[in-house]
Amino acid sequence: MNLGRYEEALQYFERSLAIHPADPSALVFKGVVLIHLSQHEEALAALDQALQLSPRHSEALVFRGAALNHLHRYNECYESYEQVLEINQQQKSRTKSVAERLSQLATDIYTRLMSFRTL
Repeated sequence: MNLGRYEEALQYFERSLAIHPADPSALVFKGVVLIHLSQHEEALAALDQALQLSPRHSEALVFRGAALNHLHRYNECYESYEQVLEINQQQKSRTKSVAERLSQLATDIYTRLMSFRTL
């Protein structure tokens, strides 16, 4: 539930980052809070920092696009969203490939088991 307590949330994420400064997820959450507080330049800085730590962090790219949109930097916004789509497509492709390999492995195991059964 959104209670609108963004200033308080920002304090929590800043404390978290003081302890774990290289946590890309905390930086993304900080960026989201800053977007809600209309601090778009600061949000963009936090999201860019998250992407330096984790360049394929989809959520960082999505919210980076949102911050850029608020800043009227539409070409960069579009590029961020394009990167998200590319990453998601690659992940789907990898997932499908793994599923196909697992399916083939299961078929091979079943075939071997059935060959022992006929002996």
